[in-house]
This record gives sequence, structure tokens and C-alpha cells, in this order.
Amino acid sequence: MSRAPRWTRPALITGGALVGWALIVALTGGFRIESGTFVLSATSVYRPLVPGAVLVVIALAYVEGAFVRRVAESRIPRAFAVALALITFGLGIAYGTFVAGGPDPYGYVSQAARWRQGTLISTAPYVAVAPWATPAFAPIGYVAGARPGEIVPQYPPGLPMVMAAFQAVGGERAAYYVVPLTGALAVWLTYQLGTALGGSLAGAIAAATLFASPIFLFQLMFPMSDVPVTALWLAAFLLALRDRSWTAATSGAAAALAVLVRPNLAVLGAVVFVLALSSAVDARARLRRAVIWGLPAMVGPLVVALLQYRFYGSPFKSGYGETSGLFAIGYVWTNIARYGGWLMERQTPYILLGLIAVPLLSRAGAARQARAARWALVFSAVVAASYLLYLPFPDWYFLRFLLPAFPMLLATAATVLVQLGAARKSRTLAAAAAVVVIVTGYCLARADTAFQMRQDQSRYRAAAVEARSLPQNAIVIGNLHTGSLQYYANLQTVRFEWISPNDYQRTIMFLESLNRPLFVMLDNLELDDFRARYGRVTDLGWLDEPMRIINERVRLYQLRGSTE
Repeated sequence: MSRAPRWTRPALITGGALVGWALIVALTGGFRIESGTFVLSATSVYRPLVPGAVLVVIALAYVEGAFVRRVAESRIPRAFAVALALITFGLGIAYGTFVAGGPDPYGYVSQAARWRQGTLISTAPYVAVAPWATPAFAPIGYVAGARPGEIVPQYPPGLPMVMAAFQAVGGERAAYYVVPLTGALAVWLTYQLGTALGGSLAGAIAAATLFASPIFLFQLMFPMSDVPVTALWLAAFLLALRDRSWTAATSGAAAALAVLVRPNLAVLGAVVFVLALSSAVDARARLRRAVIWGLPAMVGPLVVALLQYRFYGSPFKSGYGETSGLFAIGYVWTNIARYGGWLMERQTPYILLGLIAVPLLSRAGAARQARAARWALVFSAVVAASYLLYLPFPDWYFLRFLLPAFPMLLATAATVLVQLGAARKSRTLAAAAAVVVIVTGYCLARADTAFQMRQDQSRYRAAAVEARSLPQNAIVIGNLHTGSLQYYANLQTVRFEWISPNDYQRTIMFLESLNRPLFVMLDNLELDDFRARYGRVTDLGWLDEPMRIINERVRLYQLRGSTE
């Protein structure tokens, strides 16, 4: 091949700089400066992305294979992955919601505080005189326990336990650092997996596409379990690929913590367990690895079973209710349509490219890599199967359930791209680069809502701070805000979703009989639901006359007949 023209290097540098600037704009929203008639703005992702991508692709069409090999063998891909991991952590800190509001964030953060205080179980008030209202006295993220009058956590213990450990060192705010840190870890480990499958270029591509994933960035902003469980299962998988005793033990420990974080994915432990055994050379070695992996791995399911028995009355019953009501064959086709549509819409068909990784690697004589890719795809299939049978959800962000499969799918897809360019034909390389740039840019553009979540979720803290001006003996009826009202304002709450329409009038009469000020706090998201739920059993004209509107999203009412 003839030497590449001199202009290719400046074109690559310029194109890369433009693509990098597009990335910065996508992540920060850009800037706009006005001074009189002078306006300087940079808010468009596509204006720098398109010419930058064109320059990169054209330059790569003339680049020699030797240049690509030098890049792949250099420290550039590794440094790139480290930079992405650090940026991931920075984004989680800069744009994370950092508020214990709404069902999941409050449930996890408040449970962390309860672990530290040793008060996981609390007692509902007025059990003897209003037994029908016991579940309603549990704030969102908590449920009525197996024993009468008890209120227990609804969510699994793994993430709150980790948050509590962070808080013991860094204070209350440290709980919110867990997700950014595990997000950075997930990006770095995705690079490691891609490198194991297809080399450092594949690793860098895999890390970049996970980093740009809309659902990954969205969940990075919330103190929830999706990102941590992804990092933990990815760590368990990667460690199981190695054939040393300490990696088997550490893989089992990571699997145990992953089960504590999300018990319904415990079946993934079987995949990782078989993977850990597959590298053993004989029966004795397999038995040894089974014990080394299995002993730490057993801790997770055992702790979950014990807590579920104490909290809910059965080791097989979770805070979400009976398992039989959560899983059904009839959900499969609905979930295939929804998750499939969300994947194509948010991730593009690129995420499925890895399905052909195994035959490509086998044809290239890379047996070890083909084995790892096969297990990565099996892992992804088990994640998908776990949720195809699960209760369907209506919104795209429930794609978060499949997030543990994303590193596997993106690493195998990146490996396919690298394999397709293995002949180092310049036009194939250029096409592969175009795919990566277009997919990454598209995904980042679809992820813009992630960077608005801090402002969106701030209403929970703002409403709770406003509620501090209420009498300390006040009772507040609500739902979404019941957790944050208890956490930030220390007010007694009643959750209306546990009060049936038939029980509404007697519940209000009972609460008013306590001679405590009675208020209602409703988010705009639940106003219509409240009206539809109780409008046929009582006059709700007062819903049109809130005493306060907070952050334009939250309405506070004082019920008639309540004392000040």
C-alpha cells in the first residue's frame, strides 16, 4: 500500500477535535453568550459532529493498516477508556439528582440510613384503631411487613448496604457517590471485556458506546441499583474468565453482592458459575473452582432469603409481592415488542451486531475469544429472558432492566467491527469508523434528558423544605412525596395509593379525629390519578385551590376541618 497523503493526519486531528467538541456540547448543553447585537453560541451537537465525522471517515479511507496497528498497540485506547471512565464519574457528580425523592431513590437512600441506625423495621401508628390504614402509613419505598403493624423496606438490601458503608466514611452525601463510581467502573470493565474479545480497539469502541448509551447515562443520574448491578455482574463475568483461584473467589463475591443488589437476576449466577468451571482442566480442578467460587457466592442468596423471610413472611416473597403475580408467559410478546422497540429507537440496530461475533472469531482462529463471546451472548440472553416474563412497563426508561446485558452486547458488537476491518482494507476501516461515530453521536443526542434530571428531581427536596413550615404534628396525605417529606421534613405521611375509594371517607374522618393538622401534597404527575380515584366518592373541588404551588410541579392543600 502506498504511503498515506500528508493531509490525513491533520484531517484526523481536526475531525477528532470536532467530534470531541460535539461530545462536550452533548454532555453540557453548550453555551450562549449575548452582548448587545453580538451573539456567540454553541448548542448544536450535529454542526460539529457531521463535518468531524466526515473528516475522520475520509482520512481513514487513506490511512495505512500499519498506522491503525500502531494505534491499537499503543496506550491510546487504554488512555481513552480511562478518560471516559473519569468523565462518567464527573457527569454522575455534576448532573446526578442527589436527592432522596420518589420511590426508588428514597427507598435506597433511606434504607441506607436505617442500616446504619439498626432500625430496618418500624411500627405503623394507630394500628389498633385503624388497622385498614396500616399499609398507608408506610412511605413510598416501604410496605407493610409480615407481622401486624410492621413497616419494612420494599427494595433489596445490597445497594443500601453499600451506601451505608460510604456514609460511614464520608457522611450522608456519600451515598450518592456509589452510582457515579460504579458507572465509571462499568465503562472501564466494558473496555476490559472488549479488549479480551477483540483487542484494545474493540475495547475502546465498546467503552465509548456504553458511555453514550441513553439509558446508561439516564440511570447514572439516579441513586438506584441499575448501574451498580451492571458493574457487579460485569466484574463477576470478567473474573470468571480467568483461571486463577483468587479470581474465582472474587468473581463469586461480586456475584453475591450483585444478588443482594437485585435478587431477581440471581439466575445469572448459574451462567457465571459454569463459565468459571469451564476453564478447569479436569474434574478435580472443576470441583476446587466450584467450591472457591460457590462459597462466597452463596452469601448473597442466603442473606436475601433470610431478610425476605423476616420482612415478608417467606424467603420466596419480595417487597414487590408474590412472585406468581410478577411473572407470566402472557407477558412475553408484549415485552418483546416494547423492549425491542426501545432498543432500536434508543440504541440503533448496532447493539445487535455482536450476535455474529462467535462465527467471525471462530473463523479467525481465535478460539479463546470465541468462547468468551459465546458466554457473553448467553449472559445477555438470560438477562433478556428474565424480563420477558416480567410484568410489562409502559415507558422507555424501563430499558434499564436490560442494562446488565449492554456491556456484553456492545463488546461483542465492537469485536465484530474490528474483525470486519481485520484485513485492514482502508474502506472497511472507514465504514467501521463511520458506524461508531454515527451510533455514538445518535445515542448521545437521545440521552439529553439525562442532564435535565437534577432540575426535575429537585422538586422533591424543594417541596419537603417548604413543608418544614407546617406544624410538626401535621399529617400529610400524598404518594410520590411521602418519602422525601419524612426524610427531609420529619413529617408523618399517609400514602393514598393504599387507601381504596371505599375507605377514603372513613380514613379522612379518622385522621381529622386525631386533632392534628391535615394536609395533602400532590405532584402534577399524580393529580389526575387522585381525582379519578376518589372523585366518585367525595367532593374534590378543593383540588382547584391549592394553598401553595412549589416549583410549578407540586401542590400543597390544607383539608377543610383541619386544625392549625
